[in-house]
Amino acid sequence: MKRKLRAEAGEKCANPGCPNYRTHIHHIREWAVYQSNDERHMIAVCPACHDAIHNGELHVDDTTLYQWKKIDRRGLPIRGHLYIEPSTMHKVLLGGLAVNTTKEATIFHFSPDNYLKYKIQAADVPLLDLCVTTEHGVKLLHVENNHILHAPIPEVQCLRRPGQICVTVAGKAMYLPEWAIRLMQIEEPSYAAQGEVTAAAVTTISPGVAKIEAAWAQSDRAIVITKRGVSFLSPRFQRPLSIIGKNENCGLYYAPQAGDVPLFGFDDNSHLKIRL
Repeated sequence: MKRKLRAEAGEKCANPGCPNYRTHIHHIREWAVYQSNDERHMIAVCPACHDAIHNGELHVDDTTLYQWKKIDRRGLPIRGHLYIEPSTMHKVLLGGLAVNTTKEATIFHFSPDNYLKYKIQAADVPLLDLCVTTEHGVKLLHVENNHILHAPIPEVQCLRRPGQICVTVAGKAMYLPEWAIRLMQIEEPSYAAQGEVTAAAVTTISPGVAKIEAAWAQSDRAIVITKRGVSFLSPRFQRPLSIIGKNENCGLYYAPQAGDVPLFGFDDNSHLKIRL
């Protein structure tokens, strides 16, 4: 019953004004009076909303709760929000490599559906734009201004907790080409050894700091970010070209002068380009 009520609410709090994904089951008809677990009169709401309803801080009547139950969320993608506490000291960690910028930077841009961008608003609000899409056009994770969009897909697992989202793909060949996995295992033998690839993981580490682990691939090029750093791959490479950071204080400062020029990229011949 709990799973059914959570699915009914779209795997989140049924309150359309709340993005929380951890839920309690609330009896619309009070248990103390009716002592009934009839799912028609129960709804999934997050612990904060559940507490606020019982304490009268969230003024919603039964009619409103039933209206929330009637919202049709079937087949919709999972949505959420990644909170990064504002700070004047901000950076994005590509594994162990830190990248800092004054206002806005495109870390790289493979295509309209494969990119990583990082920007600062109002001097202290860090925002991430990230999109990870398979070769066949299946979008695994889309983050826009820290708002998360993930479509449930078989063999793709999405784990969420406050300050983190992680999307993994079971069956490594489904996402990364075999040549890319072989190259990665030259430097990191344990990479994808269990038949699972981290397509994208974003974690808030501290105020103003978010850490990325992810993999983007096309037929003749790939970028993989692990805990160590960022690696650039091509079938013509004998081993990955990797930039490894010792810690979060070791990294790059990027201040693009004009236009949306990526920090990292490949040219038409799959040669790596870095702009510093």
